[in-house]
Amino acid sequence: MKITKLLCAALMVLTCCVASAQTNMKKTHMPMKQNMKMDMMSKTMMMGLTSGEKKIAMSHMAHMTPAEKSVMMKQCQMCMKDKHAGMMDKKMTKQMEMDHMMSGLSMAEQKTMNGMWAKMSAQEKMVGKKMMMNCCKYGMKHGM
Repeated sequence: MKITKLLCAALMVLTCCVASAQTNMKKTHMPMKQNMKMDMMSKTMMMGLTSGEKKIAMSHMAHMTPAEKSVMMKQCQMCMKDKHAGMMDKKMTKQMEMDHMMSGLSMAEQKTMNGMWAKMSAQEKMVGKKMMMNCCKYGMKHGM
């Protein structure tokens, strides 16, 4: 009798574990395409950075708010889709870079982006600029 109860209990636990695992698998497959895109964007942004610059970038990203991460990813994704036709063979000024970086963002997103840049150190700004230039330079090659 006790063995039967133990077997029933074990069967119930096993059934619950399998059902729970299947439910969790369904949830993890939903954002898979988005995670792959974000991973590809991160790799593109990190291209050509030294190990020290990568540490600076990762440290900065770890301290970003969700809104700042969202705006940065949106800007990079838009930049990767842009053909940059008007920028080819031109010497870029700071104003041209700023206009390009802010194009396509709403006023609230621009404010978030400006706030993020304002609180960055000089090293973080240098690395951030390299990362944004990588989006422009290499983005179209990755077919985002």
